[in-house]
Amino acid sequence: MNIRATYKTMMKDFALGATIFYSIILVTSLIGILVLLIFKSENGSVGMNSDFSGYIFIFVMGIISFKENFKFLNQNGVSRKTFFISRVAVMVTSALIMVAIDRFLYSVLSLIKINNFSVVYMFDFYTGIEQNGGGFITAQHSVADILGISLASLCAYMAVYGLGCFINLVFYRLGNFGKTIVGAGVPVFCIILLPLTDNLLLNGALGRVFMKFINYTLSSLGNISLVFALISLACMVFTYFLMRRAPIKN
Repeated sequence: MNIRATYKTMMKDFALGATIFYSIILVTSLIGILVLLIFKSENGSVGMNSDFSGYIFIFVMGIISFKENFKFLNQNGVSRKTFFISRVAVMVTSALIMVAIDRFLYSVLSLIKINNFSVVYMFDFYTGIEQNGGGFITAQHSVADILGISLASLCAYMAVYGLGCFINLVFYRLGNFGKTIVGAGVPVFCIILLPLTDNLLLNGALGRVFMKFINYTLSSLGNISLVFALISLACMVFTYFLMRRAPIKN
């Protein structure tokens, strides 16, 4: 199988999952609109929010899309290099599709007005940071704003997908004991041991550095795009090195 055939095979999983995911988003939005019509609300808004849930969805797709595809495609003579290139293409395409759907749904739903009650589409995490627009992308945003927000969302989707791929490969390569150690040890280290060490020995220096990094990342759309693009690149590089010698498991 060539890259094109491998890519099409791997995209089928995303297409099915995305269809189900956005169908649920649409149904919940329609239910909200029906509630407005039934109770005849005179003011306020109802939101269709796929930003956080969208990142959860694409993260899960990054996790579950490796093992079965890796085994099936390997049995059909697909090299690991071809598999990896196809997976990177799937990551980029999936993120592009989700950003495009988000923009389309926002454009449609932002036109709906019921009395003084508006239907808004909370399509991007960054809109909550902006001072204008009430936390939503509105007509007040310029074309440059919308393009910048879309690029930031694209990079964030790719980073989350790449993180899912990396985590999946880590656990795939580990044995049962290693999975237990990593699965339990990493959360304990990050949530308990690291903060305790930082507070008791480093006087909160790590926490201050972390907050500076967060503030830098969220200070502009360009920074958000750059940081998430680098995260997605790093995740896929580590994923490739883990995958090169990954055994075929039943």
